[in-house]
Amino acid sequence: NDANPKWWDAKRETDFKGSSAEEFKSRYVDLINNLKNLKSKPQIILTTPLPIFSERAPAKYKENVIGRKKNFEEQIVPMIKKIAKEQNLPLVDIQKLLAGDEKLSTDGVHFNNIGYTKMSAVLAERIKELANKK
Repeated sequence: NDANPKWWDAKRETDFKGSSAEEFKSRYVDLINNLKNLKSKPQIILTTPLPIFSERAPAKYKENVIGRKKNFEEQIVPMIKKIAKEQNLPLVDIQKLLAGDEKLSTDGVHFNNIGYTKMSAVLAERIKELANKK
């Protein structure tokens, strides 16, 4: 729900001092750093969010879904790509890999079983590729 237009409104209520984009990045990097500091030293792989298919949205949610898609494309996806580069972490661009395949979604935002199966296959393949590089 990070793409919900209400969270990107400059008038949103939050304890964070800064813009929505700054808050998103700060909290995302905090999460990464928390994972990096675990004793188990997990391999961290970033992914872009699932694509949004606004044409599949029910009429009563269409405006919200269009706003979410705009926030994904203009704010969240570029920010995650930037963070991956800055943190030197691998990135799986789910947005790009599954874009244009509306049948993967039930309502424009949430995937159906076909979508989750395809996403799982894409992630599994990328994880194998990364494991083979070590």
